[in-house]
Amino acid sequence: MNLSFLNILMLFGALQGLLLVLILFSKKQKNAKARFYLALILFGLSMNLLYYFGIVSGISDTYPEFRLIYLPWSMLSAIAFYLYISFITPFKKELTTLNKLGFLPFVFFSILLCVVKFSNYFSITNSAFSSEFVSQLLLIEEYVGIVFTLCIGYLSYKKLNKIELELQQHYSNYNSFKLQFHKRFLIVALIFCGIWTLSVTYVQLNNISSLSIYFSIWLFMAFVIQWIAWTGFIKDEALIPVFKKDSSQKDNHQEFLEVDFKIEEPLLEINKNLKLNTDSEYYKSLISLFENEQIFLQPELTLEILSSKMNISKSYLSALINPTTGKNFYNFVNSYRADYLISLFKKNKTKNFTILSLAYEAGFNSKSTFQSFFKKYTGKTPSQYIKALQLTEVIV
Repeated sequence: MNLSFLNILMLFGALQGLLLVLILFSKKQKNAKARFYLALILFGLSMNLLYYFGIVSGISDTYPEFRLIYLPWSMLSAIAFYLYISFITPFKKELTTLNKLGFLPFVFFSILLCVVKFSNYFSITNSAFSSEFVSQLLLIEEYVGIVFTLCIGYLSYKKLNKIELELQQHYSNYNSFKLQFHKRFLIVALIFCGIWTLSVTYVQLNNISSLSIYFSIWLFMAFVIQWIAWTGFIKDEALIPVFKKDSSQKDNHQEFLEVDFKIEEPLLEINKNLKLNTDSEYYKSLISLFENEQIFLQPELTLEILSSKMNISKSYLSALINPTTGKNFYNFVNSYRADYLISLFKKNKTKNFTILSLAYEAGFNSKSTFQSFFKKYTGKTPSQYIKALQLTEVIV
C-alpha cells in the first residue's frame, strides 16, 4: 500500500467530507432541504476522493471490489449545488419536474457503469465488456460530466442573480454578503472544471497512463471539503443564510412564489389593469407612510409587513412600487433611509454620533448593506460625503 503525504491528504479529505455528511443528516435544523443538497455535494466529492485514493494507494489492486464504488459523482455534486442554492431562500418550497430531470445524467451513467463493472467483476462471460469499451465509456462519461457541470455552473450563476433580485423585492435590508460564500463556491467550481478539462484533454492527447496529473484535481476536492467545513465551523449562516419572514402574516407560500423573477412585465400589466398612478389613493397612502410616518426607520421592514400595514396584497404593493417609482422594494425603501441619513449629516450629527450609529437610526441594520447602498445612491462613501459637506460649509 502506497501511503504518501498526498494520498493521506486525499483520504483525510474524503473521511472529513463523509463525517460532515453524517452531521448534516443528523441535525434537524433550519432549512433542511438546503442542508440535504449541501450534504449531497459533500458526499459526491468525498466518494470521488475515496475512489481515487483506493486507486493511487494500491488498495483497489488488493481488493478489486473497491473499484465498484465509482459512479459519476461529479454529476451528482453539480445538480446538488444548483438545488442547494435554490433552497437557501424561502422562495422555493418543492422540486419541480425540471429539477428532477437534472438527476437523469447521473442516474443514466450510474446504471450503465454498474452494469459494466458488475458484469466484469463477477466474470459473467456472455456479458463481459472489453477493457477498450470500458475505457471509452469512462472517457465519454468524464467529458459529459465536464459539460454537464459547466452547464449547471452557468444555470447556477443565473439563479444566484435571480435570487438576489427576488430578495430585493421582499427585504429592505437585504445583505448581499449572505450569498458571498455561494458566489465564491461557484467561482471555485468553475476553476475546478477548467483544471479538470485541461487534465483530461492533456492525458488523452499525450496518451498518458499515469494518474499523477490528476493529483491537482483531487487536492482541489480536498480543499473544497475543508473550506466548507471551516466556513460552517466559523459561521453556519454563511452556508445556510437566514432570511426572516414576517410572522404576523400567514405563510401563503403560493403568493410568495408568484412574484416572478421577471418582475417588470407582469407588474406593468397589473399597473395597467388597476390604473395605478401617482394620483391613486394607494400611492398617496404609501408615500404618507414613508414621508409622514417614516415607516422606513423600521429596520425589519419587509414587503409583507408593508402590505399588511396598507391592507393590500404583496403582488398589488409590488405593482404599486415598481412601475410607479421605477425602483424595486429594496431600492425604494433604502433611498428614503439614505435621504434621512443625509439630513442627519447636514445637521452635523456626526459630531456626537458615529456614522454607523446614525445609519442604524436611519433604518439600516447592516454595515455592509448601508455602505454598499449609500455608495451606489450618492456616488460617494459616507466619509467622502461628509467631507464634501464640510468643504461646502467652509466655502460658504
